[in-house]
Amino acid sequence: MSRKYFLYIPGKNIIKEYTPRMKLTDKKIKYIIREKNKRRSSTEIAKEMKISTRYVNYIYKKYKENGEYIIDNKRKPKIITDNEIDIVKNIKIKYPLSGPERIRKYLKKINIIISKNTIYKILLSLNMVNEDKNKKKQRKYVKYEREYSNSLWHIDWSEYNKKEKLIIIEDDASRFIVGLGVYEEETIDNTIETLEHSIELYGRPNGIITDHGTQFFSNGRNGIIGDKNKFQQYLDDNNIKHILARVNHPETNGKLERLNYTIKSLRPYFSTWEEVVYHYNYERMHDSLSDGDNIVTPAMAYKNKMVVK
Repeated sequence: MSRKYFLYIPGKNIIKEYTPRMKLTDKKIKYIIREKNKRRSSTEIAKEMKISTRYVNYIYKKYKENGEYIIDNKRKPKIITDNEIDIVKNIKIKYPLSGPERIRKYLKKINIIISKNTIYKILLSLNMVNEDKNKKKQRKYVKYEREYSNSLWHIDWSEYNKKEKLIIIEDDASRFIVGLGVYEEETIDNTIETLEHSIELYGRPNGIITDHGTQFFSNGRNGIIGDKNKFQQYLDDNNIKHILARVNHPETNGKLERLNYTIKSLRPYFSTWEEVVYHYNYERMHDSLSDGDNIVTPAMAYKNKMVVK
């Protein structure tokens, strides 16, 4: 990390003169000046202090001109303006669940530059983010995804509350929600109904991955695979490959598990599930899809990864 060095001129304010790469203390600078007064070469001193010869000459030049050269390493704290607070607050309301880094990217897209740390401080002051002092370093995962949209869909049921059971269908390549159904019961007929509606809107997928739930697969008994249920037969009739997730291995369908968590967390901010899906697909950036400061939504990725027939 670089350190700021300043020249002190008696009777005047401290002004910035040079920003070297190496950190030098007052003691080291005094040593350099003392050795130069002994007529040692700048090259020898630079090699000893592990800095450039040019910087040694610069220090001695300023000493000869002004009689003194000292360091001030104190950094002035950044003053956060009311305008910055309002900007961050409004973007947080517009994009709920967004953290400092995601908000920074949203703001940069509209040519507003506010640092991630400043955004975090503002959110903390507004009680819009939790301070996690024990946050662990995130594990790195290898990302596996299909190259093209509609190559593979994930489908699964989950419970939002006692009256609302959700069936979600997500495109693997783009994270785009192609289908969401809200029912009172998790049945095969409701599963097929949601899938049929998704196919009407977005076309037929090449494959579908599910767990071993009875809405998707006939497990049979005593190790004997049962006859295909209505959902399995529907996939066969429509030439859709059925891929089963490994038993007791939730990571296989991990993308959908994460999606379930996200949309349930978003639900309190919107009036209907349709609004939640629209926000997720068309407005909310997806970290796994976005590259650098480029904002990519699932809808953008779904369109960009679609094979032109």
